[in-house]
Amino acid sequence: MENNIKFLSKKCKNKKVVFYCIGKLFEELWQKFDLKNNFKIEALCDMKFDKRSYKDGILCVSPQELKNLCFDYLIIVSPDFDIKEKYLKNNAFLPKNVRFLNTEMKKVKINIEKNYKNILKKIKTKEKINLLFVCEQNEKWCYSELYNKLKNNNRFNILPVLLFPIISKGEIIFTQNENKNFFDKLNIESKDGWDYQNNKVIDIETFKPDIVFYQQPWYLNNTNHPKNVSKYALTIMAPYGYTTLSEKEWGSKSVKEVYQSLWLFLAESPYHIKFYKKAANMKNNLATFGSLKLDNYRKSVEKNLWKKPENFKIIYAPHHSLGNDGLRMATFEDNYEKFLNFAKNNQQYSFIFKPHPMLKTAVVEHNLMTLDEYMNYLKQWDDLDNSLVYDKGEYFDIFKTSDILITDCSSFLAEYFPTKKPIIFINRKDRAAFDDFGNKIKKGFYEANAFDEIETLAKEICENNNDYLLKTRQDILKKYFYFKESTCDEFIKFLNKLIC
Repeated sequence: MENNIKFLSKKCKNKKVVFYCIGKLFEELWQKFDLKNNFKIEALCDMKFDKRSYKDGILCVSPQELKNLCFDYLIIVSPDFDIKEKYLKNNAFLPKNVRFLNTEMKKVKINIEKNYKNILKKIKTKEKINLLFVCEQNEKWCYSELYNKLKNNNRFNILPVLLFPIISKGEIIFTQNENKNFFDKLNIESKDGWDYQNNKVIDIETFKPDIVFYQQPWYLNNTNHPKNVSKYALTIMAPYGYTTLSEKEWGSKSVKEVYQSLWLFLAESPYHIKFYKKAANMKNNLATFGSLKLDNYRKSVEKNLWKKPENFKIIYAPHHSLGNDGLRMATFEDNYEKFLNFAKNNQQYSFIFKPHPMLKTAVVEHNLMTLDEYMNYLKQWDDLDNSLVYDKGEYFDIFKTSDILITDCSSFLAEYFPTKKPIIFINRKDRAAFDDFGNKIKKGFYEANAFDEIETLAKEICENNNDYLLKTRQDILKKYFYFKESTCDEFIKFLNKLIC
């Protein structure tokens, strides 16, 4: 990061700058580097500055006030800098001719492909290969079957799953205890990845892995980013979901950099190989054997969690992208009270409330609820005789035992599709667009734009058994979904060929 700051200070010499996103990362930079003397700081900007204030004599303003300032560069202090840039542009908050910079900018690129070639040579000479899985959110865990099969393979030594906190927008959310309980129940050994003495994540390198499996492209600090891990280990990622978004809407610059830095990415299908080549500018690090997530449909049901399993069973799964920032999928703000009342007033149905793992954070950030209010909202769902909250991973049992899904999410639309059961898709006018695959499977959804439409559709399907799109979904499933006999087995065969 020191090289980044030096590079930016030279680029901004004698130019007025505004720093945007004043969170934990900025505070670390503020304490470590003499930003005040290295930059001509016109102001600090963040959404949390609802009133003008000062920090060490420097003006602090909201994004809406940027128009009234005179400056040359806006420096975004966030790994999701392109999302922040898009937000400011879409809302026309900036004066003309202001240029964007970010703290990820570097002068030197790492020769990642060369690193991987050298590691592969070393791995081929080893008797046992150390595998390490990392996890920040158990709700997105998709590696259980692969983990168990690799553990039973004599070629590999499986290290404990390394549990990292969520580091987002300068804040740290400690998820390790919750995640450890999740893995304990799966009989999977795990280890906390936070160095409490030095208040930072543990360097993956200390565990001496040969191959690292990432869970997702979010929340990665620079030390454990694939571009740096590539110096000592091969890096692999399988998608935690099932992509249905358009190329333009999919992925920030920082996300694309993660994908490009991987040794191997396991795409969901042959269609998605083409998609990632265009969307993420990926080249030779793509392969597909099917979706690890959809392999769950080959397993029998282990638990039936519904309070009233004899009733018609409805999953309500809301997304977290509230407001105008990000993917703009969420309709929770308009519908959360109505859905709860719908469950209260319809005891003939059984409900599971399955929120996106980041919804709790989103409702607080967007001032929809306080944390206590959100927790009370969850409690109201759990207290009903006909409903419960399920906010963990390994959720395919509730998919398989349900009767209908109601959601505004993206990935769940595809993940649920193999059940062949009805889906009510809650649309939003300014929502991020679907890709070709998403538009094809969309023909099998019932679409609603307001809650009265959701309620009418749900009752028509549940009470009148009028699922007229069933045949359409069956045809779509045969034509557009990609299934292998076992994604895990096919991948392990492929991996063994590469490392032998």
